[in-house]
Amino acid sequence: MPHVDISYSVDADAKNWVRIAKKRDTSFGISIEKERGFLGVVPGVDWSGPAEEIQPLVGEWLHKNTKLQGTFTSALSALVKRWSEVEETYFAALEKLTGRPICSDTFSAQLTTASLCPYDVRASWFMVDAFADTEHQVTVMAHEIFHLQFLRYFWDECVRLGLSAEQTDQLKESLTVLLNEPEFSSVITSPDIGYPAHQKLRRKLRELWRECPVFDIFLVNAADVVRNI
Repeated sequence: MPHVDISYSVDADAKNWVRIAKKRDTSFGISIEKERGFLGVVPGVDWSGPAEEIQPLVGEWLHKNTKLQGTFTSALSALVKRWSEVEETYFAALEKLTGRPICSDTFSAQLTTASLCPYDVRASWFMVDAFADTEHQVTVMAHEIFHLQFLRYFWDECVRLGLSAEQTDQLKESLTVLLNEPEFSSVITSPDIGYPAHQKLRRKLRELWRECPVFDIFLVNAADVVRNI
């Protein structure tokens, strides 16, 4: 059965802080200022400096912050326990929904104190908000794994259906509305909300899924909607 290894790494967390400080694009309508608002808590850091100089400073601050370390320890323990209770059910539901085997035997999830949670498709890796409550963290994990499953199996199909990379990205983000459907009711207790910019598309995709819950047919219909928004 597929499994998710859940951990915390100061180095990985610090790298995520720097990634956000250096990113120039917005995340589906969320302002860069809002995304970067948390950076000011680390004193004496020139965020315009080289990444290789900033990251060790952030890492040192994270390591010395005993309050945060306590948060990591308790959050990690609670999340590992809760995820173990729903992992098998989640993977079975995702496999059934997409009509494909789970794309990796092992996934890696790491907690982060930063404002955004990146993922890496090739590495089957993603990050989870360390400050969220446990049920929301479970939803984030389900959300990110859904992304990885979709991109591994359906990216080429989206290209064939005439979607641009940007349109495929919008579809990928909006598809997680399906986590709120009955198929995942025993796993998801904190609803998957999505980005503000995708709410109209998410509502339409939910309607399409309820009309025809066969993923390959649904994807063709979903692509038609995305092409015309």
